[in-house]
Amino acid sequence: MSMPILDQLPLLVSRHASTYAAARLRIAELAPYATLDALTHVLTRHGRRPAGAPEDGRFALLSALVVEAQRSSHPLWTSLLMWAFKPMLRGARRRTIPCRGDTPEDLDQRGE
Repeated sequence: MSMPILDQLPLLVSRHASTYAAARLRIAELAPYATLDALTHVLTRHGRRPAGAPEDGRFALLSALVVEAQRSSHPLWTSLLMWAFKPMLRGARRRTIPCRGDTPEDLDQRGE
């Protein structure tokens, strides 16, 4: 099921590589992830932890992203959180369409 904003996340995230590089120097939880690709790979639960990343790294990463999103209005942080929760967001959308009688096109038109 298509969700245009979720489909655009790779492009949205990749635009902010320099912001990520600077943040990686000051946010300890991001330090083990040299690139945005490495981070997004782990956020989708496909990647293995790099050396030096804690075992509960996904939770620590999500917490760090939430804190940074609260501190900053930069779109990188909300985009990364959406990336991490993409499967849940798609599932919620899939479950709500039949309940309300909406088609996927109806939701796209309303921006949902």
